[in-house]
Amino acid sequence: MVSIMVDAKGEPLAPLAFEESRLNSIKGLSYMALSAFLFSVMTLLVKVAGNSGVPPIHVVGVRLGCQAVLAALAGSLYFRVSPLGPPNKRKLLWMRGFAGSTSVALFFWGLTKLPLSDATVLFFTNPIIAAIVARFMLGEKWGYFEAGAACVSLVGVSFISRPQFLFGPPPLPDGVTLSEEVEMEELHFEAVLACLGASVATSFAIVMVRQLGPSVHFICSVFYLGMAGAITSALVTLYTHEFTQPSELSVFEMLCVGLVGFAAQCALTRGLQLEKTGPAALMRNLDILCSLVYQVTLLREEIDVHSLFGAMLVMGATSSMVMRRIRQAGR
Repeated sequence: MVSIMVDAKGEPLAPLAFEESRLNSIKGLSYMALSAFLFSVMTLLVKVAGNSGVPPIHVVGVRLGCQAVLAALAGSLYFRVSPLGPPNKRKLLWMRGFAGSTSVALFFWGLTKLPLSDATVLFFTNPIIAAIVARFMLGEKWGYFEAGAACVSLVGVSFISRPQFLFGPPPLPDGVTLSEEVEMEELHFEAVLACLGASVATSFAIVMVRQLGPSVHFICSVFYLGMAGAITSALVTLYTHEFTQPSELSVFEMLCVGLVGFAAQCALTRGLQLEKTGPAALMRNLDILCSLVYQVTLLREEIDVHSLFGAMLVMGATSSMVMRRIRQAGR
């Protein structure tokens, strides 16, 4: 049987276009794997900074502020392109930027309230959501298999969030009053919603990057994300009056988050431009594996059995959906 490569809408590609598409696919998946590793390091640094008492909105500001400055310098001096991008694409670039910065802010806040692996798994439900969004915005396929994968992923999320109407009230820890336990449960629920909200925002940002396509240099998308995030974090800090004087160690941690995050964002954006939304999302599952390893080996935190089972369901659902799409693309 002869394999015919198709594009995101199912249209067959010519032989030369097939070879170019295959090469771009390999490059795109490699970039996505690199971004997954770098993002896992960044989330670990965010968790460490949060444990040190650094407000999440400060980390967001430094993370995306560094990204905006580095993207402007890289675009102007190295890539020789304007970080502002084509005039007819700037509205979409700003939309992508604010969607991405909203995702970063919600995820960083949830990350400081939840175990590292739980927050990461909840955030990485975005391949399922991105596939749904891509169906309506890009015309990519969505069928019964994808719907089933979405249901399995939802079950996995329920095992991680553990709502009381399904799992019952948790046992009361020693030395914790009932009112304190209720407050902890409410904070846990809010953190779960924040991570899921970050997943939704990221899904829209992913599809917008696909809409921009390779005609817009990836550094432009990275720059607008940094600018939007810096503006958002500054406004939130002014509104909440949450500014605190950071220590030298906290400044170093936040700068590391910014540098690693910039490198990860560049790899992610370039990978999304070269590979279709579904296969590209598969490689991000590496981030979940890394977070599980970091939680056990570096943070010395136990992994809840329910959370581990939920993580397996989410990873299985997203991986099976993406693998199916890869096979369909190779027919």
